[in-house]
Amino acid sequence: MTVQEYNRSVDDFSDALKRFVERVTMDNKVAEDIVQDVYEKVWRNLELVENKNLKAYLFTSANQLTINHLTRENVFKSIEMKPVDEYQHSGDYSDVQDVLFHAMNVLNPMQKMYLLMREYEGFEYEEIVKMTGADIVSIKKSVFRAKQVLQKYLVDPGKLV
Repeated sequence: MTVQEYNRSVDDFSDALKRFVERVTMDNKVAEDIVQDVYEKVWRNLELVENKNLKAYLFTSANQLTINHLTRENVFKSIEMKPVDEYQHSGDYSDVQDVLFHAMNVLNPMQKMYLLMREYEGFEYEEIVKMTGADIVSIKKSVFRAKQVLQKYLVDPGKLV
């Protein structure tokens, strides 16, 4: 990878990386730090990084650093799959974006991360497997369950008034 390709990758992918990490961690400063760490890693290994799979490499690195951060912060202490019926939402909202923001926060961090990678960033399941090291069945189940939770959360017409 050349310096010009590195600079182009910063222009092309840094915003998407930051959005992804920020949505998982819910912390702007942490997201900025993780993205900076990812690009520092690329810079230190400039001659080893191939440009053809750069986006996957960047998201894989960001994903690993995000998981490390969440683990250090004990976010994964007790992740358990709750039945869909246990997710409840109270209060009325008139802003759909606000409702979606709150709905995403009821997901556990892994469901949220897989759903964002699949639906928001547009990665295929096979790419997510390569990036996370998880098996495809657990990723598909997590995305499916996350969609169920969001559907249940958003179905109530009172939330979207």
